[in-house]
Amino acid sequence: MDKTSNRIILLFPLFILFFLSTVSSQTPAIENLEKKLATHTYADTVRVNLLNKLGYELYAINADRAKAYAQEAQKIATGLNYPEGEAAGLWITGLTARNTPKTALEYFEKALDIAERVKDQTGICNYLLAISVVQKAMGNIKASDEAIEKGLRASTALKNPAIRIKLLYNSANNLTSRGEYPQGIRKLQEVIVLSTESNNKTMLAKAQSSIATALNRQGDPLRALEYYLKGLHIYEELNDQRGICGLLVNMGSVKSEQNEQEAALKDFNRALQLSKELNDPFLISACYANIGNIYKRMHRPEALHYLQEGVRTSAGINIGLSINLLINISCIYIEQGEYDKAQENLTRALAMAQQAKIEYAHGEILRLLGTLYYNRKQYARALEYANKALQIGRKINYMELNKHIQELLSGIYADTGKFKDAYNAHVLYKQLSDSILNGKNIRQIALMESSYKYEKEIQNYELEQANQTLQIRNQRYIIFFLISATLLIIILTAQLYRSNRLKKKVLKLEVDQANSKLEYSQKEMTSATLKLIQNAESDNYCIKMLENIEKGDDEEKHKDIRSLINYYKSKSTYANWEEFETLFLEVNTGFYDKLNEHYPTLTNNERKLCVFLKLNMSNKDIAQITFQSEEALKKARLRLRKKLGLERTDNLAGVIQSL
Repeated sequence: MDKTSNRIILLFPLFILFFLSTVSSQTPAIENLEKKLATHTYADTVRVNLLNKLGYELYAINADRAKAYAQEAQKIATGLNYPEGEAAGLWITGLTARNTPKTALEYFEKALDIAERVKDQTGICNYLLAISVVQKAMGNIKASDEAIEKGLRASTALKNPAIRIKLLYNSANNLTSRGEYPQGIRKLQEVIVLSTESNNKTMLAKAQSSIATALNRQGDPLRALEYYLKGLHIYEELNDQRGICGLLVNMGSVKSEQNEQEAALKDFNRALQLSKELNDPFLISACYANIGNIYKRMHRPEALHYLQEGVRTSAGINIGLSINLLINISCIYIEQGEYDKAQENLTRALAMAQQAKIEYAHGEILRLLGTLYYNRKQYARALEYANKALQIGRKINYMELNKHIQELLSGIYADTGKFKDAYNAHVLYKQLSDSILNGKNIRQIALMESSYKYEKEIQNYELEQANQTLQIRNQRYIIFFLISATLLIIILTAQLYRSNRLKKKVLKLEVDQANSKLEYSQKEMTSATLKLIQNAESDNYCIKMLENIEKGDDEEKHKDIRSLINYYKSKSTYANWEEFETLFLEVNTGFYDKLNEHYPTLTNNERKLCVFLKLNMSNKDIAQITFQSEEALKKARLRLRKKLGLERTDNLAGVIQSL
């Protein structure tokens, strides 16, 4: 079972370790120095200093010219017995030989001897820094650390923060390369503070890039990308092609880890083009390494070619890069089943990683050796290497490494019949996989947001600068307007408050008046209703008496009494009803309109009945007022119910009262 097929090993992020000057941003300085040198032909200390300055500005972009200037400076300085100038010339000559570390180291050590002899503290710091970088590139980490610490002690006597910044920067990168990320990041944060205070943009960009690389190694690509973008913005502002190239490689690595292979490949190819224009073997090798890794992940046959080209161009330049290339070549051989070739490359890489104390690489190599022995079914050896790798992975908190070690352990335990151990390892593998995957889903969104933010920063910068003056000028107008508006609002609010209070008082009076009128009308109506009932009672009593008299024998008398009764009924009902109706309509405005709207065919007597029902009067009272029997009234109610279209279960009085 092959455990390497879905794993890209150690995409090579570039630690920008160079104690190098910027490139195209230095062109005006170079031109100015060349003019001064052309006019100052006398062989004195002034010319020595001009030659050395020119050499320093040129070494990163034209090593041959820089070396020629530095050697001329050495020759003149020796003749003048000017040790500081001679040491500087040796240092610059060493810088031009950066692709041959041993040669460069010899020049740096000679320069350091001279500086220590004459107690040139600035020179001592610069030369120790150069020695530290070369020692690390050669894998001599202890010697590199010693040189850095010695330089930092010497820098305390200097007022120049630039030298201390470079020393702190390289010290931090030594720490992070060994997996000591918190300590390294703390020093890089110090570099950021000092660089910001002294407006050292180049070192600020380098520190941000190195923090990003450390964060990415710890499984936090989101924050890593944010720091890379900050650094890239500065390098583009400085037009530093070497810095841009390095960050393109680093950002491509982040994209690749998020499976954005095509986007990563564009960054790497652009970086490769820039590195070839700069004629920098280290950068070229790093680009080959990363392009080879991308093709490996995409299962393209070109992968091995690019990785082997990287090995060829990186030989003797940088041990970390060489380890990376050997590891990835080994992965391809393992996938192809060429285990002997894979073991040969891994053995070489292991010796180099142990020498250089590069912990993350050490752990990856041990894991791959475990995978190699697993594929050969040498389970005891496989388990030995897997456990060694796991110790390192846990020590430096390398999540990707720990995940794939658990996958390997699960396979080893399963094939050897240790199914409980296999299950436990698989659970851990799944937990780590889920954790990383969820983080990547979030970071994928953040990547797009950060890219957009970066583009917007560039676009908005000039607009912000243009608006700043206008904003300041308009502030006074805005403040004046706000004060005026506030006062006006206060005045209007006060006026509105007073107006509302007056309106409320008037409205209350009107309501009180209307309520009083209604209350009075209701009292009058109650009185009229009682009067109506009382009058009806009196009239009914008289009518009954007359009706008793009518029952006599005298026919003519009966006729006259009957006529009197009918007249009395008519007169009493009409008189009482007219007064009552007037008061009713004052209290129940619009009742007849609603009644006619819903039931237009009602007779006058039926309308009167509706009025009495509206007042919820009893059948007895209604019969008395209307001079009807209760039986006749029941029939009248039944006829009304039919006209209104009501069922027997419907409440007649309730329907009328709802109008």
